Amino acid sequence: MPSADDDAQSLAAFNAVEEHLKTLGLWEFPCGTGKWRELEPIQKVPLKKLKNKKPIKTLDQNCDTDSIKLQAEKEKVESLQELVISPFSPWHADCSWSNEATKLREMAVKTPAVLSRDVVFSYFKTIRICDYNITEIDEKMLQLKNLEELTLTANRIHHVDSKHLPPTLKVLELFANDITDLSQLCLKPPLLEHLGLGNNNISVLGSCLSATHWPQLVSLDLSNNNLLGFEETITNLAQLPRLKTLLLVGNPLSFVPAYRGFTIDFMSSLSVLDDTHISVDERLQLKGLKKMKEYIEEIARIQIGVKHIQGIPCPDEIKHKDIMPEFPVVERKYFLQFMIPVGDPTLPLFVGSENWTEANSLTSVAQATSEPQSMGPSLPSSGYLTETRNTVTDSSQSDGRPSDDVSGVESSVVSSVVASPDKSGPVTADVTAEDENANASCSSSSTLRTSSTESMFPLKTKPMSWAQELDLHWVAELYRNDLITMKRFFKKGMDFMLMEQIILGYPADQIDGEEKVSKGKKDKDVKKKKDVEIVQSETTVNTIATFHAPLECFLEGEYEYSNVFTENISCSSPLSQLDDDKNSLKKKEKKKDDIPDPKDKNKNAKAAAMKDEKKKKQSLALESEDGAAAAPLEIKISVKLFHWTSATDPINDEKKKNDLLRKKEQSDLA
Repeated sequence: MPSADDDAQSLAAFNAVEEHLKTLGLWEFPCGTGKWRELEPIQKVPLKKLKNKKPIKTLDQNCDTDSIKLQAEKEKVESLQELVISPFSPWHADCSWSNEATKLREMAVKTPAVLSRDVVFSYFKTIRICDYNITEIDEKMLQLKNLEELTLTANRIHHVDSKHLPPTLKVLELFANDITDLSQLCLKPPLLEHLGLGNNNISVLGSCLSATHWPQLVSLDLSNNNLLGFEETITNLAQLPRLKTLLLVGNPLSFVPAYRGFTIDFMSSLSVLDDTHISVDERLQLKGLKKMKEYIEEIARIQIGVKHIQGIPCPDEIKHKDIMPEFPVVERKYFLQFMIPVGDPTLPLFVGSENWTEANSLTSVAQATSEPQSMGPSLPSSGYLTETRNTVTDSSQSDGRPSDDVSGVESSVVSSVVASPDKSGPVTADVTAEDENANASCSSSSTLRTSSTESMFPLKTKPMSWAQELDLHWVAELYRNDLITMKRFFKKGMDFMLMEQIILGYPADQIDGEEKVSKGKKDKDVKKKKDVEIVQSETTVNTIATFHAPLECFLEGEYEYSNVFTENISCSSPLSQLDDDKNSLKKKEKKKDDIPDPKDKNKNAKAAAMKDEKKKKQSLALESEDGAAAAPLEIKISVKLFHWTSATDPINDEKKKNDLLRKKEQSDLA
């Protein structure tokens, strides 16, 4: 393989073939016609002619000792073949790059005189050169007159000219290159049976792959490109008369719900789609989808679900409830935050329970619990979201074509979502730039894998109070029409975090005092406190744990991902303000204890009793802390990519989408 210094230089395909050919050593020892070979092959003499033969001269009969010594240094053909074939020989060569390489070495030992350069180049039928920094297929490749299979995987080829391809070629594999344009390849191509263009940068096919240019094409690999225009692409590919195997997985158009079902029903000659055999039952189940063109949209529909969360560390105010002070009142809740790409605000986004159906959606929306604004950014339990974006578009790409570069994606200022307190209608969520600081605080303690230039939207579950196991059964359905962005999202994976929000409640005024009953009533001294107005502090948001869900399975043809994420968490977030209040309250209680009580006749006994009680509470707290080890944090999530499985799915999906849009408009008006 070329060195790193050759990366910037261009390397033609024929030069790479010549470099591989040199490694065979066809004209060097032990091959070729060199001095190391015997001058004359050994001939078998019949017995009848042995009588007429003259006796062989010995060394004593003036024999030429130099010629005998020279003849002894020669290698026999059998010995030379062993040096070529044996894998332990120092002259062993790698012949995996061509099926004919081994045979050529054997011919170079047996009949080296017939091997000329033209004969060698004409002998090749298969050539495989991978990861060799080849940049072009040059005109010299036409010297390979009988070449049938050419594989140039993982190189740096930008374009292919069909004029430089041998006319006998049947298989052309160009997987993992930098090809963006197919116009020159489709001018007058050879009659290929397989064309592999997977993992390139092809975004438009146009009329390049037509029956006129590819009448013998049986297998076509276009996987992991940037192809859009699902209906147009499938319509053009259906014109190939002999196409049996098709790979389109990993393209943005494969995220469309109609992808597999419509393709199978529309291209009746297909036998294999994305390395999956098309069974008779599957074809019958998908029958009729080719008539549903009016329902096809370039939109991906994704569902994110959370089944349960368990193993959250028990908060201090619950674990040590007996020794905690009365104030401040701690309100602690937990929620999950998923970082997803920003979508078109005109598309619906539903967030609700796992058992949501169209019949009870209005009820669930109307009865959605709205948290007070002091609770900070949160989502309703069931409702519709409106994303308000301040879009900044990159002006470097003005032709309107989709680009796989992250810097070309529109950057938006998207903030958290605050539930509306109005319960009279559907709950709407308004996104404002003022909440951007809240989002920053949510993700400040975690390192996300997503790029800073990618526009991400924090999708959050409903905040819930602590429990040993939180049964959320929460789902969110997203519609995204930027399929290029969704491909990058699936490739990078999804980050999500378990968040903790804390609100502290303080009394508006100090306790007004204590009212004592008259001295005449014994054993009825009761402290009566007036009602206290609680003032809540600002919401504090902490990150308990950060997880990463790999979603590359959607680029490989899968439609569902599920996993259980676990992590060991030692304790809940500390409450620094609460600790300060505890210290201040302890000081106040100490001052009150210093006031002499006339009814207490034995101060020493009272002090000793208080001391013993304090020690007892501390020992109980330590025992609870040193108890059994807490169970690890466990979160079960699932991500689904919707796809059609029958002819009724397009109608049902369209009806559901229209209902969501209609209810979203009603919520916007409310």
